[in-house]
Amino acid sequence: LLSYTAAMQVPVPTECSAGPILIRRYTPADTAQLCAAAQESIDTVGRWLPWCHAGYSEHDAATWV
Repeated sequence: LLSYTAAMQVPVPTECSAGPILIRRYTPADTAQLCAAAQESIDTVGRWLPWCHAGYSEHDAATWV
């Protein structure tokens, strides 16, 4: 599958796989897990990443996805 960036109209793969490894874009189905991972990381990375804070919500994750 290919999608196109609005700015450059260059085909960009939506998935990349090699053997058992699959790299893909986040999807709306990932929102809850993304939020949980961010909340779990507040103490360790929150001091360097201002978006990773105690108030980070599923809405924030959905907006980013």
